[in-house]
Amino acid sequence: MEEREHEYLEQRAKDFLNTAKEKWEAGLYHLAAFCVEQYLQLYLKAVLCELAGDYPKTHGLRRLLRGLAEVTGKKADIEAFIAKHAVLLGDIEDAYITARYIPRDFEREEVVAMVHFAEALTTEVKRWRSQP
Repeated sequence: MEEREHEYLEQRAKDFLNTAKEKWEAGLYHLAAFCVEQYLQLYLKAVLCELAGDYPKTHGLRRLLRGLAEVTGKKADIEAFIAKHAVLLGDIEDAYITARYIPRDFEREEVVAMVHFAEALTTEVKRWRSQP
């Protein structure tokens, strides 16, 4: 991995979250949902890249979170988080596939929940990283 690849991934992630918010405001909910998924995927990969020097070559958010559990030692916390948010994580993971291959509409409320979840997950990741 390049020395600063994590910074590149994190900046791309932020760009996707900003785009998600723009698409949400424009009423393009399917694109907003896809951008939320891309944000989370790239953000988790950036964190894993920084902490471990690499990341799993997957778009599965739960798999990326479990990779984070391994490198941070926060397995119980992260597994509890995954269990608590399993449905929403699944919906966001589905946004990756449906945006590309399957006609599926998203409602405004779904996208609002996704954006808020992405922001909450970012806060949780920072907390997991900062605790010994």
